[in-house]
Amino acid sequence: MKSQDQIGTTFVSYVIGRGILHGVVNFTFGTYNFTPGDKDNIELDPVVSCRLRMDRACFNQLRDAVNNLWEQIQIEERNAALAAQMEAAEQVEGLLPKRVRSDKMN
Repeated sequence: MKSQDQIGTTFVSYVIGRGILHGVVNFTFGTYNFTPGDKDNIELDPVVSCRLRMDRACFNQLRDAVNNLWEQIQIEERNAALAAQMEAAEQVEGLLPKRVRSDKMN
């Protein structure tokens, strides 16, 4: 692997800025450092984490990738909510007397 392929991963918390200049899409991302403050408080200390510059073709690829990931997240959240509802229904069913269960559930 080339040395230029050995890039670290940067965690970001928020988008500081975005824009387009001469056809180049620009993003600036930030991260909150947690700085101890007075009286046992923790202060958020925002810092610039990274800047991305890309052409329109790359931006379109990024948009498509983000949209795809967003759809996957929504599906997983719906499935988790459905599983929790089913689990709750099973717990309630287990608490009902058998006569009520057979009358109401069938």
